[in-house]
Amino acid sequence: VTATATSGEDLASAIHLTHASIGSVRRLPDSRLAWMQREGELLVFAQGNCHSAPLAMLPIIETLCGDGVLDVRSAQHLHDGVFTLLNWLLDEGAIERDD
Repeated sequence: VTATATSGEDLASAIHLTHASIGSVRRLPDSRLAWMQREGELLVFAQGNCHSAPLAMLPIIETLCGDGVLDVRSAQHLHDGVFTLLNWLLDEGAIERDD
């Protein structure tokens, strides 16, 4: 876990997942999370915002939209940008650490 809070930031929103993170993340019960495939990429929607991601990350989104719990260690191999996507979802308030 890396904390990068500056004055005025909420520490909870500054905690980011890194390669050293162990455990899982889970979708928050009240979060809005959806995705669609378009032209060889994923468009991921969280809390009303959109983020593009490589199609290789579809299993991550399907897991989070399905049972809601993702083992981060098992997802690391899918794409180099896994942590970018997960940190965006964390920042949007769609997921939280579930260690």
